Amino acid sequence: PMSLPGGGSVRNEFNESYGSNVSLLTGLRRSVNTVFVDEAIDVGPAKVRQAITSSGIPDDAPGLETNARIPLGIASVSPLQMALGYSTFAGEGMRPKKAYSIQRVWAVDDPDKMLIQAPKQPDRVRVFSRDIARDVTYAMEQVVRNGTGTEALAVGTDVAGKTGTHGVDDKTLTAWFVGFTPELSTAVSFYRGEETQEDLDGVGGEGTAAFFGGGFPARIWTAYMSAAVELPGYDGGTDFP
Repeated sequence: PMSLPGGGSVRNEFNESYGSNVSLLTGLRRSVNTVFVDEAIDVGPAKVRQAITSSGIPDDAPGLETNARIPLGIASVSPLQMALGYSTFAGEGMRPKKAYSIQRVWAVDDPDKMLIQAPKQPDRVRVFSRDIARDVTYAMEQVVRNGTGTEALAVGTDVAGKTGTHGVDDKTLTAWFVGFTPELSTAVSFYRGEETQEDLDGVGGEGTAAFFGGGFPARIWTAYMSAAVELPGYDGGTDFP
């Protein structure tokens, strides 16, 4: 375990040690917690928080505390907010000003009357330079190509994404896969329980004694995205710049 300023510690999955000379690219590809905590200590957690909120995560998200653990995903956010944040990198640093959870609503008594329609191209604001966004996208492509998110290769187009698994002690409480193609950003989250979160380990039967974001969440993401990129409304972008 890695000791943190002010007390406490953080560890990698299964307490694995990756040595003292691990790049950020390798850390992202292999989900090495200690690499990013160390980087947060180096640059300052406030800068990490600024990048998080710039991408679209609400500044008042519960648990978004400015400490060394902030790169690990300590805040409570929704799949819609995560998809919005990742779309900023798909958009080469341009973030939509608003996320829409409903695309269209028609009147019940008049199928030709549209009551609500989200804009196809919402207003966007630049929050990262194109070069930074492309670098992040490249790193998340490696997660899919030869890291923890290889399940997403089956989509068949350029894909960038990140697995996420959060637990306490030996319990897995949430598991994510969030990723994007050049045209579409999608988030999948697993949790169990209503009033309290319950352990996901073992859910799904044999082979899921340890429940990871690269498993069921990535499989569902891949199944959905494989179908989505074939729909007529998909604009056809298949390659990142």
